[in-house]
Amino acid sequence: MRNLEEVRKDIDAINQEMVRLFLRRMELSEEVVRYKMEHQLPIYDKEREQAIVEAMVKTGDPGHLEAYLRDFLKALMEISKDYQQEVLDGEGP
Repeated sequence: MRNLEEVRKDIDAINQEMVRLFLRRMELSEEVVRYKMEHQLPIYDKEREQAIVEAMVKTGDPGHLEAYLRDFLKALMEISKDYQQEVLDGEGP
């Protein structure tokens, strides 16, 4: 078994990568909302969200962590929709 410090170091590295990926995802989310604004499309697409969650669960094969993965993905999409709504309302960049 590795010591706690080693494990935490790996977690810290993953956290840094997650931040980088999150910020990139939010940049793309802004592109999406600007496209939706231009084409008068709704922010929320229930079928697409469900399809994404299902595809990611299958891809990740999370086993006993499936419920947590679903919660994580849904929370990520909620954050994205909130940000898109801010941009739509003129409160974002």
